[in-house]
Formats: sequence, structure tokens, C-alpha cells
Amino acid sequence: MRTLLAATVLALTATSAAAQTELRVHYAIPTIWAETQDALAEAFMKEHPEVRIVLDGPAEGYPEGVQRLVRESVAGTAPDVAYVGLNRWRILEDRDLIQPLDDFLGENPEAQGYTPALLSLGHYQDTQYALATSASTLVMYVNPDLVEQAGGSMEDFPTTFDGVIELAADIDALGDGIDGVWIDRHDWRFQSLLGSYGGLPMNADETDITFDDEAGIAAATLYQRFAEEAGMPSYTDSDARQAFPAGTLGIMFESSSLQTRFEQGAGDNFEVTVRPLPIAAEDPSNVWFPTGGRRS
Repeated sequence: MRTLLAATVLALTATSAAAQTELRVHYAIPTIWAETQDALAEAFMKEHPEVRIVLDGPAEGYPEGVQRLVRESVAGTAPDVAYVGLNRWRILEDRDLIQPLDDFLGENPEAQGYTPALLSLGHYQDTQYALATSASTLVMYVNPDLVEQAGGSMEDFPTTFDGVIELAADIDALGDGIDGVWIDRHDWRFQSLLGSYGGLPMNADETDITFDDEAGIAAATLYQRFAEEAGMPSYTDSDARQAFPAGTLGIMFESSSLQTRFEQGAGDNFEVTVRPLPIAAEDPSNVWFPTGGRRS
């Protein structure tokens, strides 16, 4: 059971039987992961018939998922394996709810495909607590038809936040239920904007916050500017993820993991186009972008 056990992040509570071991698996965001989780469970059980994989009802999102895991740990009903957001697993580590994976990785993890970069996403204080199972970055999804209607072009698409806000305002001015720009009120999104300005959320030893500096204020102010200058609506993420493929939202800051979903949703109505986040820092060498996705 090395493959699955290497992905275990919660204290094992599997019930063993004479003929079969049952392992419960938690995951979130079924709109993205349900099909994948079903396929993984089926493939694993085919290779390991002595193990039965039971998928818990998925959480709507990573925040709800980690809250459920904490509650279940108190009740003694935590699953055996959990897929959690990259920015959430430290919540579990802080409560001693996860188990080190070092003994399952062997002498040469890289030979198994676990590169140093992948391992770093689940590594803390010289211990491997989790493994990255997916990764994404914050990008701008763009509706080129709305850009053109607003007088812009994809060939001359803005590369600064000022330019994006100006274009979004022009798209918003088209009226008829059209919105210019949207970004979720979410820590990973804010960290991505912060990284564009070269700021960091905390100091190296995690003893103090550092996003109260000039870079942090500039990143936070973008939310205000999106709303005041470009008319950003108060969408929920679900509303926005429906509006963009429906063709009523011009620019959407969202995870690269949703590209296929948006392309399928837009169909032949318009060509979903992706642009990278603007680089706002005076010194590009200070720019960093947090990895999105999940660990297990």
C-alpha cells in the first residue's frame, strides 16, 4: 500500500479486517476533482484488492474541508487520507493531526518522481508532512470579444495593473449586464498580488507579519481600485465562475486549474484567453508567486 500510504496526512484510523483494509479519503472541490478521485480509487483498488477505498462526501472548498477535518479529529472520526489546499495543511500540522511521510519515501524520493520542488511544498522543519498532488498559479482569464468591444485588443493587452484596471473600466462601461473584472477575496489571491509587488506575508522565521509594508498596502489597494475604478461586482466565486464562461465578465483573476472548465463552459461563444499576472515590483528579482493547488 506504499502509493496510498505515502499520501497519508492524517493519523491513520483504518479498520482492518481479515480480508480487507478500509481507508477513508477526504477531498474538496468536487467540480474539479470528483472524476479524478473516482479514477484514483478504482485504479488503486484494482492493483490492491485487499484494500477498499471509501471516498467521503467532498467538501465544497478547501476552507470548509480543513474545518471539517479539525472537527472530525475532535470527534475521533478523521479520515485516513486527506487532500487539502496548499495553504491549509499547516493548520493540521499545528494541531498534531498529520503524520510524517519520510519513512515512506525511501532513500531516493526523486527516483520516484518526487522532485525537491514538489517535496518543498509539504516540507516543514526538516520533516516531510505532505506531498503536492496538484499545482496551479493565479492567472488572468480574458474574454477577447469584450476586450475588442471596449476598444482594446489582445495584441496590445495591458501588462500593468493600471492598464488592466483602465481596460476593465471600459469593459464595465459596455453595460447590459457586462462586468469588467473580478478577483476573489481570498488569502492565496492576495498573496499572489503581494508577490507581484515583491512583498512577503511573513518574515523568514514566521515571528511577525510583513505584509503591512508598502508592497502589502499596494496589493490590498488593488481590491479597492478594482471596485471603485472598474466597477468590480460583489460576486461569490460560484457566481463569477458562471459569469465568465457565460460571456458577461471581461477579466477574471483565477486559478490556472480552471482553464479546461472555462473552455468547456464557453464552448464556441468566445475563445478563452489566458494572460499572466502583471509584474508590479520595481525589481523583478523580488517577485514571487505562491503555488496554488493541494497537498495530500
